[in-house]
Amino acid sequence: MKRRQEFAADAVAARIAGTEAALGALRRIEEVAPGFELYWDRAYAGPLNAGVRPPLAEGFRRFLAQEQIAAELAAGLERRIAEERDDPFSTHPPLRHRLAAVAARPATVRPADARPALDLVSSIAAVELELLAAVLDADLLARTRAAPWEEVVERASVPTWRAHLNEIAEGIRDFTIGDLPSLAADPRSVARAIGPPTRGS
Repeated sequence: MKRRQEFAADAVAARIAGTEAALGALRRIEEVAPGFELYWDRAYAGPLNAGVRPPLAEGFRRFLAQEQIAAELAAGLERRIAEERDDPFSTHPPLRHRLAAVAARPATVRPADARPALDLVSSIAAVELELLAAVLDADLLARTRAAPWEEVVERASVPTWRAHLNEIAEGIRDFTIGDLPSLAADPRSVARAIGPPTRGS
């Protein structure tokens, strides 16, 4: 039943938006979905924990625009399509079956529209805040303040770096520039001097 619903939904999308748009959306969603967790962990969680809340969708767009990230996600999509197995107990049919089903339908052509899909959202900031409220601890969200990505380094990264340096200052106090070659050759000596972390970093 669930699988029939998936195929029916894909058919409706193709009829409304056009065959090419439906095929492109199916592929794009599957392509970038694995990248969101990476984006959250590497780029978004840090500012949030520092009390800064940059635009979620804008940051993800910038993340996906990085050449290496885009190439890795595209390769990952093709690999998953080639390797995915048809699990009869899964509610979602394999992507290659969904793509084939849409492609096999009579072609539906719609006028090209290059506008971003986000243009259909009247207030992306409000939607993002509602989404974050659903997945974050309420106290953590209450401690954050909205800020553009251009201010993240100054408002989140720099204070975090300074706090970390204050923690390790005693351990590195006696190091000099002349010590750098030997320290680079034996990084463990730095770790021994600094000692165990005092926070969960």
